[in-house]
Amino acid sequence: MIKYFKIFRIILINAYLRDSIIGGVIIFNLVISLLEIIMTIILFNIIFANVTSLAGWNYYQVLFIFSMMKLTSVLSGLIYRKGLGKMANEMVRMGDYDFHLAKPVNPMIMVSLCEPKIYQIITLFAVVTLAIFSAIKSTVAIPMINIIFFGIFFILGQILFYFLSVISIVPTFWFVRLYSLYDVMNRFLQFARYPAGIYSNILKAFLFVVFPVLAVTYIPAWVLFNPIDYRYAIYMVLVTVFFGFIATKLWRLGEKHYGSASS
Repeated sequence: MIKYFKIFRIILINAYLRDSIIGGVIIFNLVISLLEIIMTIILFNIIFANVTSLAGWNYYQVLFIFSMMKLTSVLSGLIYRKGLGKMANEMVRMGDYDFHLAKPVNPMIMVSLCEPKIYQIITLFAVVTLAIFSAIKSTVAIPMINIIFFGIFFILGQILFYFLSVISIVPTFWFVRLYSLYDVMNRFLQFARYPAGIYSNILKAFLFVVFPVLAVTYIPAWVLFNPIDYRYAIYMVLVTVFFGFIATKLWRLGEKHYGSASS
């Protein structure tokens, strides 16, 4: 584990040196992210001009759920989205994955960490501020035990989202020209910006069981604002472990196909 932290530290330093050269890109991405937040707040204001709650959640609670979705997007972009995107777009197709296979570290992890976007830290501060502001303004008394469980569920949710992201690009081992694979998770993550109650039962079942992207944001938010339900703890642990197993298993199967195709 220490080995991976040391490697990631070196990667982060290189990413900082790379991103600091192209300041215009940093400003552009920050502006785009802030515009998305502003447009979403405007949309929520329009919605709540006509209703007092959305699926039982008040304005600031819904804004908190959105901030959880945005925080997930920023963290994935900061740490591993670009690496998985390169895997989906070019590493297998051009044979660059051989470089990672030759290293004495887990190739799946190293591919994921190979190109972090360090400038996302700026957006991260803005989103965290929005989340804290929304939680405070929600007018809901939040006990310390809820905050602790929220932190645990949030971490589990981020790990789960990583495994889902890996699963979404694994087909590139077999179908090397599926260039849009890396963007699949961005599309699915859009479902997580609203309370789960607005979706049909069939869609909720899919987004909680088959491809549980709603669990990433909705369950941590629910635990923060509501009495603790320990069934959620069991669910979050089981679903994270299960999809972690599926992700690593599929990746290894993909590596076997990659090796046989290259030989």
